[in-house]
Amino acid sequence: MIYFEPYCIYEPELHPGVTYKLKTPKATLKIFSTGSVTVTAPSVADVQAAIEYIFPLVYEFRKERTKEEKEALAKKKLKLYGELPPNDEDDEGNGAMSEGESWD
Repeated sequence: MIYFEPYCIYEPELHPGVTYKLKTPKATLKIFSTGSVTVTAPSVADVQAAIEYIFPLVYEFRKERTKEEKEALAKKKLKLYGELPPNDEDDEGNGAMSEGESWD
């Protein structure tokens, strides 16, 4: 078990992800090596605040997409949206939400 007091717990024998607990906002995040993050919090506002808090911490550890993965993602977006969204050709943005954008 790896324990970084008071925020993180990693017990690979029990759970494949890191458990990251926040006091403010009150939230628990499960962070997996796949890049998936599961957030449990008492309100949608707390979920959004937790994601905005954790994103800069985990972003630097992201896996760079291969050319094949980028092409597959473009095909998926084409299928979903009928066309690629504007400014999405290279998919190199930082993924952060812009002003006024929300998770809804």
